[in-house]
Amino acid sequence: MRLTTPRIAPAPAESWTDEQRQIVDPMITRGSVLNIFRTLLTHPAAAKAFLVWGKYILSRKNTLASREREIIILRIRPYRKSNPDVLMV
Repeated sequence: MRLTTPRIAPAPAESWTDEQRQIVDPMITRGSVLNIFRTLLTHPAAAKAFLVWGKYILSRKNTLASREREIIILRIRPYRKSNPDVLMV
C-alpha cells in the first residue's frame, strides 16, 4: 500500500536548526538529502543514531556476513517496491 501523504512529514530545509544542518551537511556536499534523512531530522538524536548504525552495517567492520546482508536486502525489497540496482551494497 502506497500512502499519498507521509506519516511523518520530512523536515523542510528552511526550518532546519543548526544541529539538523550539521547532520545533513555531508549529504548536501555529495548531492541532495533523501527524504528518509529529512524525516529523521524531525528527531536529530534518532538521525545521528541511524547514521552511525548505517555506517557500521555498510562497512567492512560489521559482523553480518555479506551473503546474509544481501539476503536481507533482497527479502525487504518487495515490500519497499524498490529497484534492486539501487539497493546493492
